[in-house]
Amino acid sequence: KHTLTRDGKNQFHITALQAQQFDLYRDGTYIKSFWEPSMIDEETDPTKEHMYYIMAKNSIGETRSPIITVPSSQSISMLQKAN
Repeated sequence: KHTLTRDGKNQFHITALQAQQFDLYRDGTYIKSFWEPSMIDEETDPTKEHMYYIMAKNSIGETRSPIITVPSSQSISMLQKAN
């Protein structure tokens, strides 16, 4: 699940049974590994659209999440004003 923090950062909440590690990818590039089922991408550029996916890993192997496209904060603001 993806949410935005109050300051516009991308936050992810992951549900993956038996996962021991997660790797975050933004726009096809590895960003970082994390071990808790929730994390915030602190270095995202909120003025640009980004595509994310997460690799969940354990001793048996790894599974890739579907790609999540996150619109820019400018696009989100325009959509909110239109509604």
